[in-house]
Amino acid sequence: MPGRTDKLDSLRLLTSITNISYKLIPGVDGKEIPHVAWPGFYKEGERAASITGCWRAHMNAAAAILDNNLSSALILEDDADWDVSLKTQLTQFALGSRYILDAPTTSEPLSPYGDGWDMLWLGHCAQSRPTQPLSRFIIVNDTTVRPAGHRWHLWNPEPTLTYDLPHNRTTRVVYRSAGGMCSYAYALSYAGARRYIPELALPKTVVKLSHEICFGSNGIFPTPKTCLGAPICASKYRRNADSGTRVVEKLLYHLSYSHFNDPVDVGHSRLCKRGSKGEIDFSCLVPYPGLVYTASVQNDIDYHPDKPRKDRIKKKKAPGARNLVFGVRANVRNMIEGKPAEGRGGEEEEIRNEMGEMGMSFDEGKEEW
Repeated sequence: MPGRTDKLDSLRLLTSITNISYKLIPGVDGKEIPHVAWPGFYKEGERAASITGCWRAHMNAAAAILDNNLSSALILEDDADWDVSLKTQLTQFALGSRYILDAPTTSEPLSPYGDGWDMLWLGHCAQSRPTQPLSRFIIVNDTTVRPAGHRWHLWNPEPTLTYDLPHNRTTRVVYRSAGGMCSYAYALSYAGARRYIPELALPKTVVKLSHEICFGSNGIFPTPKTCLGAPICASKYRRNADSGTRVVEKLLYHLSYSHFNDPVDVGHSRLCKRGSKGEIDFSCLVPYPGLVYTASVQNDIDYHPDKPRKDRIKKKKAPGARNLVFGVRANVRNMIEGKPAEGRGGEEEEIRNEMGEMGMSFDEGKEEW
């Protein structure tokens, strides 16, 4: 939000340290959004204002990609935290994404991540079990991955992703997302933004379109597919005996042109899930574990036997993301003073010290597990 200058100052510092350029997209107060502009039928109250404000800010970020004719952009939430070596991590991720997208090796793709992707879901708090066959890019012995058992997610696909790997405690996998939760960070391509906005922003609409526009003129009524940039499904049609064509009388543009009534990350999950199943044209790639997480600023309250909780002294700890090893927020002072970044200690440090050499490999996937 514009008034949170503390978050803006933190973002300036973090992006400067890690050499990332950015443009600020202001947050939106959901109370100021007219009800007619809502994508769904939210109930009145603070939760509706919070959900719609967050939704609109994400829509504005996607719109900025189209308005400025950007080939792609990375969208970060203002409390995001990432590893001090994020750019190296992204280079490794790009190797995996290009493989999964089957990028040609004889020519350079327009995007370093390969061509044909819509969303790169780089920061999340959960990922669902991927669809079969599972094509994977595997990074083993990654020192920037917290060991299994030390990470936190709402749920995770790890048993599926690493079921056949002998040493998987610090493994990162790149694959096609089948849905997840939280949108700490994600990239949209220009094509992805054009698909994203209709899916999550446009209100319910009932339209009448000819069969030729949506399906061609072969006289066959196929399964729902993309029409004018948005997925559609038909509930009723009739055949015109004179022209031999079908006229669609009721077409509801799924999710985008019908109401969207959930937090924005639920919309992301549905896009990725339906794209992974081939129901819509939306290509969504993800690393697990993610590369970006949200920072938590913990306020420890001193214990005092005679004072109520509200009167006790609060001690503000340094913020940081619990799933990162070398988080940039936790290493701000070290980076400014030119000192090496410090990782998590204790058992995790011992695991890193005993770790073998990093390795990367491709797996085309199996039809069944």
